[in-house]
Amino acid sequence: GRGGRGGRGPRAQQHDPYQGTEPGTQKKRAKLLLDSAMQLLEEMRSMGLQPDVYSFNTLLSACACAAAEGRKAPRRGLHALELMQQANVPPSAQSFNQLLEACSLAEEAGAQGGLDIGLRVRALMWSDGRVGIEGEEG
Repeated sequence: GRGGRGGRGPRAQQHDPYQGTEPGTQKKRAKLLLDSAMQLLEEMRSMGLQPDVYSFNTLLSACACAAAEGRKAPRRGLHALELMQQANVPPSAQSFNQLLEACSLAEEAGAQGGLDIGLRVRALMWSDGRVGIEGEEG
């Protein structure tokens, strides 16, 4: 009935700020977010600024957003982990979680390679001592 929580009809969709009116709007936004995050990181490096774990995690978060739209973002996320290593910035648990989320979302969206990259990330986590039961020495 009226006043219920059904959320039916066109009003339910009005409140989603990410909902675009044109087909493909979300994909374009996700690609723009990922490209902007990568460009900002490159600009920081070219200016002699050292990106920190938060800078890289922002990029990895953008990869997860883009992966949800079927982009090939997990590969870019794996590249971000390589850049972290080159910059001597140790990845945090959030870094790995963001990249694993990107892999999972890419697979769900039908993109190829997300599972393979996810397994590579898992192997990196093992080698980094990040995998294990909380409270155990790793």
